[in-house]
Amino acid sequence: MPFRASRASKRRPWSSPALAVLLAAWMACGAQQASAATPGAEDLKLDRITLSGNHNAYEKATYGRLTDGLDAGSGLLEVDVYTDPVSGWVVSHSNPVSSDSNCTRKNIFGKQVRNGDLADCLTDMRRWSEAHPGHDPVYVKLEMKWGFYGRSDMAPEDLDRLIANRLGSSRVFKPVDLTGSAYSDVDAAARAGAWPTLAQARGKFLFYVWPGTVEGKVFEDNVPTDVEYGRHVRDRAAAGRLPEVMAWPATRSLSTRAAYETSIAPWFVLFNDSAGTWLNGDPLVYCRSHYLLAATGAQSVAPPGNTDPTPGQRLDYLGERVQPSVMTHDWTGGAGVFAARARSC
Repeated sequence: MPFRASRASKRRPWSSPALAVLLAAWMACGAQQASAATPGAEDLKLDRITLSGNHNAYEKATYGRLTDGLDAGSGLLEVDVYTDPVSGWVVSHSNPVSSDSNCTRKNIFGKQVRNGDLADCLTDMRRWSEAHPGHDPVYVKLEMKWGFYGRSDMAPEDLDRLIANRLGSSRVFKPVDLTGSAYSDVDAAARAGAWPTLAQARGKFLFYVWPGTVEGKVFEDNVPTDVEYGRHVRDRAAAGRLPEVMAWPATRSLSTRAAYETSIAPWFVLFNDSAGTWLNGDPLVYCRSHYLLAATGAQSVAPPGNTDPTPGQRLDYLGERVQPSVMTHDWTGGAGVFAARARSC
């Protein structure tokens, strides 16, 4: 099987066609039947590619620096965010008032140190992207630990501005980049297969927001993240301001989407749930509908009959059974850990 292995502590030169090379090798190995009609890896659309990346990529125990994950080949960075009225966009696992992260910032002496906030994480991503033009697309999962907080200028539109200002709108694959002027919403565009090719998605980050584990337990005016951001996207689109939206609302499944108010449901085409849940469900319907599917906790699954599977074998099994767009896990290197796989259904 193809692989892209590295160590977090050892930086390596980036090769921009790395993902294409892996996909080509994957298809040559028989993951996708080759024929005269089979597109090259660069022609595969984003919804037909499976990437993998890191749960809690921002933690110092995962990487010394957030960008070490990108150097290692991670196709997803998960970042936990608290919206604290005093400290702002805090990046931390359990400290809601002070960032505890591997993102870099300047201290009062002008020295680069860690413990940066979300703005600093985005700046790190921008600098890395500038240094690696044409890099493979990267998913960024923002877990809003206790949701948005508009009364302290941390509403959905504030997140959009922060991403646009710190990373740059041109480096983000946004909902408007899928709909263009041809589709009324992202659901219609997704089902029509309007996703960009790998070649077109190079140099891009795709952000999606996810409800946090303590959401709704802190601020009395808190609306669930999925609903709040879904309404935000809907309203921006209705006002002709969809280009301002930088991230994608996400939900667990088609059944949870069906429970939303009908005006926001068509803005959900990214579905996020645990690997075990997808394995016990009917995940291929998402692939066939050209939806994006994230499978979390990949380290918890194992191929039947394999008593000691390698991380790569676990990901191969999950990829084949679920056909996700991205798989998250806690590994930072090893054979097959950051391999790209062709998504076919």
